Amino acid sequence: ACLVGSEMCIRDRLYSQRYDLLELAVLLATEAVQRHACPETDRALRNGAMLLRRHIATLTCAEIADVLFSPDGHQLLLVAKNGAVTQVEKPGSDGVLLPIKPQATVFASILSRDGRLLVTASGGGGRGIEDPVSGHIFPLSGDHEQNVQDNIEQARTQSLIADILALDAENERDCAEVWELATQRRLVSVAHADWVTATALSSDNRWLATASEDATAGLWEIASGQQLAILQHQKSVYAVAFSPDGHLLATASEDGTARLWETPTGRLRASLQHQKNVYMVTFSPDGGSLATASDDGTAGLWETETGRQIASLPHRNSVNMVAFSPDGETLATASGDATAG
Repeated sequence: ACLVGSEMCIRDRLYSQRYDLLELAVLLATEAVQRHACPETDRALRNGAMLLRRHIATLTCAEIADVLFSPDGHQLLLVAKNGAVTQVEKPGSDGVLLPIKPQATVFASILSRDGRLLVTASGGGGRGIEDPVSGHIFPLSGDHEQNVQDNIEQARTQSLIADILALDAENERDCAEVWELATQRRLVSVAHADWVTATALSSDNRWLATASEDATAGLWEIASGQQLAILQHQKSVYAVAFSPDGHLLATASEDGTARLWETPTGRLRASLQHQKNVYMVTFSPDGGSLATASDDGTAGLWETETGRQIASLPHRNSVNMVAFSPDGETLATASGDATAG
């Protein structure tokens, strides 16, 4: 069996260009492992299984801000920083450019749970230069005319230069937009005084939450575009998350706090204290707990009803991500100390 395993190690390389033979090699390696497990047979099976993961397609498009799968996994959305949205229906297809054009430079997007709505977060529409050849965005700041001159060497076409000079104050919007994919219709566009850093949708698609570097989070009604509440922090807001039932909204901020707000009133229920920036907030599946990730080297676990801290989970460096398992029994953390807990 070990000899068979050794042969498979060679064959999975020789047959990588012949998928039918590779499948046969993996079946033989599986049989070898079942008959006599050893390092050679195990390695052959692992190598063959990796090769079975075929590359489906390469899509050429502008600089990408986000890649999103529909909930059923049948569609893929490529959201470019220049606002172009490409929908890929099936493996190997080139995709279709949707007639959706978010304002300004898109750097984050989300899909609703039912796959019906796309939300884009944008910032500094008049503070970016788009290269129409590559789709790359050259950031601008300060005096507009001076920045045009400073970036003239990077601009590759006369039309691009003309477009830069034509930008006006109306383009300089820091906003979030909600799009209905079936109709390619923009349902609402909401603005902040500074970059929109993150967005969230309630599970019923009724409300939109936005986080911004203007030290506020916004709660909006999608149907009317009305702002229901301004949720104030002392510094930039990095993340927002709705509870599963939509009754609570959590915010994470550079001011070292995560806060729990009641919807739609915007009443503050609890302020959860960390020692440094809070990067992320996420609710447990039952909504009873909130997890926070902080630059202070800890992940926090909190009771949403009272704001009481249940646990502080230490790392040796900043904690960047937290995630609950689907059953809510396990919490995963990811840290700058190169560990996940």
